[in-house]
Amino acid sequence: MFNYISIIMNKIKSLLIILTSLFTLCSYAADTAKDILDKVAAKFERSQGMSIDFILHEGNSKSKGNLKIRKEKYCFSVEGAKIWFDGKTMWTYIKENEEVNITSPTEEEIRKTSPLSFLYMYNNGYDLKTSSSNTNYYEITMTRSASSDTSARITVRINKKTYNPEI
Repeated sequence: MFNYISIIMNKIKSLLIILTSLFTLCSYAADTAKDILDKVAAKFERSQGMSIDFILHEGNSKSKGNLKIRKEKYCFSVEGAKIWFDGKTMWTYIKENEEVNITSPTEEEIRKTSPLSFLYMYNNGYDLKTSSSNTNYYEITMTRSASSDTSARITVRINKKTYNPEI
């Protein structure tokens, strides 16, 4: 009888060790996509500027893009278009039309078009998913929520060590 109780107690101990190990591993698991993007945004806020490469999926098309930003100044490019903003004047180049538009946007327009809002857009209206199939970076996919009338998906790679975006 004592031997039987001893065997059961050993099995319970083994089970508790396994459960404790699982909970410990879960607590050290990779950050969520939002946590990762929060770290990237915080790093940007502390930096003197940042360059972000991304892939924009819209319908069946896929476009590579880049965002260079330093405080309120930025250069945003995606295949076929480029926007420069120096804090006062905005130049928009559309390759298809070989046309450049120059504007002085209002404060409201600046808030709506600023890449800073792009940098933080993951907080509103996007479903986030992360995968880390590569050991060097997280791949985060931001998909517009079902409530949106258009479907768009953006994929960004974040270096696991530096939290710098990369492509």
